[in-house]
Amino acid sequence: MGANCRSLHFHVLKCNYAPYGQLFSYRDVTGEHMAVTVADHTYTQRQRPAYNVRVKGIIMHPSYTGDAAAAGFDIALLQLNRAVKPNIPETLMEVGIQLAPKALCKIKVPSVDDYDTVCTDEAQGGGCNGDSGGGLHCLTPDGYNWIVYGIASASAPNCTIGFDVFALTATKLGWINAVMAAHP
Repeated sequence: MGANCRSLHFHVLKCNYAPYGQLFSYRDVTGEHMAVTVADHTYTQRQRPAYNVRVKGIIMHPSYTGDAAAAGFDIALLQLNRAVKPNIPETLMEVGIQLAPKALCKIKVPSVDDYDTVCTDEAQGGGCNGDSGGGLHCLTPDGYNWIVYGIASASAPNCTIGFDVFALTATKLGWINAVMAAHP
């Protein structure tokens, strides 16, 4: 996998206590609306194709404990009020990063779980504030397909060089597929 991994930039909002593993309304929990911004990756242009879509519901992983990166389950699925039209971005926010050996990851970040998380180690820097929830995309060994290998959980303090922790998606696919089937 190595240099064929990419970390994409997403924003995540935190909310007050909400039920884990159950669909809930952000508005019911906080009294506020939540929206996601779609197609906002061309920061150098005044007229960007970005638009907002309201979040209808949220389901946090049922194994999430509130301890962000330790368990590798700090992920949630968002149910949007309307469909989003997929397209190829003109400008993709990405950086090439290396996967760190699991033994070294465990030494540097003792709280990580070998089964549910993976670390990256970059001398040029890696994740930063606002990257949580973003995807770690890796090229498959055949070199033809990209997969979402992990979801950004934690990065080095103050955006410094260091280890970034990602929740592995492979161990969550059963849950993701079940939620998507139950809440189309």
